[in-house]
Amino acid sequence: MTVLSMHLLLFVSLVASMPVAGQDLSSFVAKARSIVEAEHPDWKFHEPHKVIGEDPRQVLCGWGTRESGATLQIFYGASTQEAVERMQFIKKIASVGVGQRLEGLGDEAYRSKAANSDAGVVRFRKSNVFIDIAASSVDIAEEIARKIAELVPDK
Repeated sequence: MTVLSMHLLLFVSLVASMPVAGQDLSSFVAKARSIVEAEHPDWKFHEPHKVIGEDPRQVLCGWGTRESGATLQIFYGASTQEAVERMQFIKKIASVGVGQRLEGLGDEAYRSKAANSDAGVVRFRKSNVFIDIAASSVDIAEEIARKIAELVPDK
């Protein structure tokens, strides 16, 4: 009986110490939103964060004015492998590719600029998180990406 009690106690303590993905994602989204809004206070939050395709690990946020803005997609996986798989999936479906490799941003990152404008996208993966930022300027996308990457602890 004592061994069973010890196993039950160990199990309960492990489960209690494990973060719930939804709570982690929610907290991460709130911090990312604060970063974007501190950098661009004139941008209005025009799209509430929401679950994309019913995947509870992923949300989409958007900000902007008539002249500029950004859309932020956050995938918060349960493991690094899930983030790796998400990046691989994006690489496969990106019609014009993911762009140029970007060094010094997470475990894997890419930057691409639109052909006819300053708009661009930065995609990166760090630990168990995949981020996709599309902005009216590729430099703005990279600026936001670098600050959000600091939120993700190295594993």
